[in-house]
Amino acid sequence: MQVVGSRGTVEVNPRSLMITEGVVYGINMPISTEQELSEMGAAIVKGIEEGWVSPVVAREYKLEEAAQAHHDIIHNTGTLGKLVFKL
Repeated sequence: MQVVGSRGTVEVNPRSLMITEGVVYGINMPISTEQELSEMGAAIVKGIEEGWVSPVVAREYKLEEAAQAHHDIIHNTGTLGKLVFKL
């Protein structure tokens, strides 16, 4: 399990992790080196290409809707997918 960009709390049922021998990782990206960021990016691209990473897009915004996107990020407690700009 990975949690990226969480501003709130995340609840995890330890039994779910035990059944699958799951692991929880935490990454503090602001202190990552350029090399580490490059490696993380390459791993994500590889996962998308190989099909084991499939990003979920909750909503697409036009660039003109930047204010609405910012509002949605600040005022929503959670989302099921990424909020992205379509350029």
